[in-house]
Amino acid sequence: MKRFNKFTALKKLDNKNNIKTKQITVIVSVVVLVFAIIFFSFARFEAINTYSLINGIVNKQRISLIDKIIDLKTNGATDLEYDGTATLGTNGTEDNNLRYVGANPNNYVYFNCSTTIPSEMNDTTCEKWRIIGLFNNVEDDLGNTLSSVKIIRDESIGDYAWDTSVSSINNGYGINQWGESGTYEGADLMRELNTDYLGNITVGTDGKWYDDSNDSKASNKPSSTLNSNAQNMIRVVKWNTGSDTNAGNSTWTAKNMYSYERSENIGKICSSSTSCNDSVARTTNWTGKVALMYPSDYGYATSGGTTTNKETCLNTSLYSWNGSGISDCKNNSWIYQSGYWQWTLSPRAGSSNAYYSFRVDSDGHVSDSRVGHGYDVHPTVFLKSLIYITGGNGSSSSPYKLEYKPNVVDTLTLLKANGATDLEYDGTSTLGEYGTNDNNLRYIGANPSNYIYFNCSTTNASEMNDETCEKWRIIGVFNNVENENENKGSRVKIIRDEDLGGYYAWNSCPYAINSGRGSNQWGESTYTDGSVYEGSYLMLELNTDYLGNITIGTDGKWYSTTSMAKDTMPTTSLNEESQRMIQVAKWNTGTFSSSTLINDILYGQLYNIERSTNVPQNVDDIVRTTSWIGKVALPYPSDFAYATSGTDSVSRSECLGYSVSSWTCSSSNWLSSNYNYWTITPAYNYDNSIFRDVFRVTYYKSIQTDGTHMANKIRPALYLKDNLRIVAGDGTSTSPYKLVIY
Repeated sequence: MKRFNKFTALKKLDNKNNIKTKQITVIVSVVVLVFAIIFFSFARFEAINTYSLINGIVNKQRISLIDKIIDLKTNGATDLEYDGTATLGTNGTEDNNLRYVGANPNNYVYFNCSTTIPSEMNDTTCEKWRIIGLFNNVEDDLGNTLSSVKIIRDESIGDYAWDTSVSSINNGYGINQWGESGTYEGADLMRELNTDYLGNITVGTDGKWYDDSNDSKASNKPSSTLNSNAQNMIRVVKWNTGSDTNAGNSTWTAKNMYSYERSENIGKICSSSTSCNDSVARTTNWTGKVALMYPSDYGYATSGGTTTNKETCLNTSLYSWNGSGISDCKNNSWIYQSGYWQWTLSPRAGSSNAYYSFRVDSDGHVSDSRVGHGYDVHPTVFLKSLIYITGGNGSSSSPYKLEYKPNVVDTLTLLKANGATDLEYDGTSTLGEYGTNDNNLRYIGANPSNYIYFNCSTTNASEMNDETCEKWRIIGVFNNVENENENKGSRVKIIRDEDLGGYYAWNSCPYAINSGRGSNQWGESTYTDGSVYEGSYLMLELNTDYLGNITIGTDGKWYSTTSMAKDTMPTTSLNEESQRMIQVAKWNTGTFSSSTLINDILYGQLYNIERSTNVPQNVDDIVRTTSWIGKVALPYPSDFAYATSGTDSVSRSECLGYSVSSWTCSSSNWLSSNYNYWTITPAYNYDNSIFRDVFRVTYYKSIQTDGTHMANKIRPALYLKDNLRIVAGDGTSTSPYKLVIY
């Protein structure tokens, strides 16, 4: 049979004019057909989910809510203004938050929707909330400092008391302490918003909420509550509950209010009288989900007007905003609602009473009021970072449609909340004296379900398998990890399941220095004469050659032992896609005191040792440091220590009380291995006579030290960025989690 030859066929067609017309017709038909297929596919794609994941490729039109707000301002949006000193001078804040301003900015969002499908989100299926702004230096419940979007419900959920009390306490007018304090459970409204309003009926079991003094509870509780989809979007944060200094209402400018709210001033300064007889200790912060706006939110929301500009408004006490000559201030603050009194979160320190908090009055000025009165409640929350806009333009007629996709951190936290037994916290509440202050969430046990595919040759999740990817394992979720910009956050740390092959030195040097045995300074530093030390060879190899930038191994070799000897370098490196997933982070490189012998160190002490300011004694003119910022490093000794789940006869906390030379609990530790592998932490040797050692995990499954020039296995470790999602897999060795950048 003859094979069709397209070149011969075309030559014959050129000799026949009538065929040319057919050729054009065919081409046009094909184009139309292709266009129809594309159009149909796109329409079907839209019907399913415009912003869903298709074959591992993310629709680039999707943008996070945070990025959208920043982009709008960058592109000249006039209803967004920074509140920092660079913009507002002496009226500015140090946090330089980005706020919506004006009489009616485009800051509407659909929230608390009964559907997660964007095309079905509307005024019937959703509530309208409004974006107050993007706030910096917000602290979450784990102590991480971050930027977060704050939103407020557009309509009130009803008129309720901030707090109330029996008549014998503060004359029945309530207590102006928002959060829990000692045995005090917190203000009535705080408890209602964070139990009943979240669907856990606790205060309103009788169908009522507190609404007036003397423990009055006559108003029906709100008909609306926040559903699980909305709750999943909310970030638990520390809210500031500082008070003013009782210096007088003339000081209540937006800037001063912002400072008062974040101060250590408490809401109770009186000491006697029936208006000040509660015994509750006041606090200046509260950690939780749902609260109220601040007085400063109202003040900074103004854009000013033609008669009274913004600068004048901000220079004027909020108490005076009801003046006829400065109506531009309140009328151009979108938070103002004429005819309605609105509660704020901030207590007011009265000289003779302990029951005042601030409110925005119906005529637009800010005043104080007894917390036992019932006023409009507009719930206010901070949102998680990975919330995306899937539609809308922010106007009242077309609010932004939001979509939340949990990242890896959220997914693992949820797994723990749902009872995963191979995930445990390492905090003091779990492990007592051997717990950490950071309360990290770690995988533990002999073989937990913590496998992930990483460094894959494909971005298509359906094509990720043992052939196209490497297997790595999740060490855990770590809190208070700093990035290169000194911002702290919760980060997932992973380690390569298999070593890189071969045995390599942690460092090496010419024989004339340390007898060729290297230095245990991991990162960049200087020599005592001021000249540059580039870092240990293993650090350099992992952060150049291993990232595809061949620098150390130009001869195809890495340093493997003393006196600069080298051996064949690994055959694998991290590709560009995997490098995009890596978070540049600060790694701790502290060590133990020279007065401590290694065999006296307990497993449960390693975490604090790594984060200490102790450095090995300097015997090689290299200035030691206690941290390093970079991409690829090694596990900590404490990662090995906390990976144990204990044994049948020894609890996890008891295991942490053993010497690092013990292997009693190694059988229940997934980081145990049949070979020696390096950690990042410098050390002394067994009798402190040598100052150039490093901790390693040994093949007999304990922690010991070894000279930096010695050859051990390498298991790279790194932190992941927070924009990664798990899209498939269950974490087992046969079905590792599949990650995509979202």
